[in-house]
Amino acid sequence: TWCGPCIAKFPFMTKLGETFKDRGFVVIGVACDEDVEKVRAVLKQHNVAWRNILHTQTKDGVPIAERYEIKGLPFLLLIGRDGKILDVALNPGRSLEKQLESVLGNPAESVKP
Repeated sequence: TWCGPCIAKFPFMTKLGETFKDRGFVVIGVACDEDVEKVRAVLKQHNVAWRNILHTQTKDGVPIAERYEIKGLPFLLLIGRDGKILDVALNPGRSLEKQLESVLGNPAESVKP
């Protein structure tokens, strides 16, 4: 809720989610804020449609930020269907789109006339 660079990435992540959803790509946001209502308000204000959780919502009680040694935001993990980390990026951008294309294929190739 307080991370301006994270909020600035919302449109890009929305675009990626829409572009690659038919290939199994899912965006899951992790909020490093403790105030659930504040998080909900920011997500609503920015029309964020993907699933979001608080970084403390884990089965074993270890916060996500601690588990993955997150030192800066925005922070992005690209996790494969097998649960293995494919890529780590502190500032997602075009390189993420290229990584998704290499893992999932080019979305344009799946469109047949």
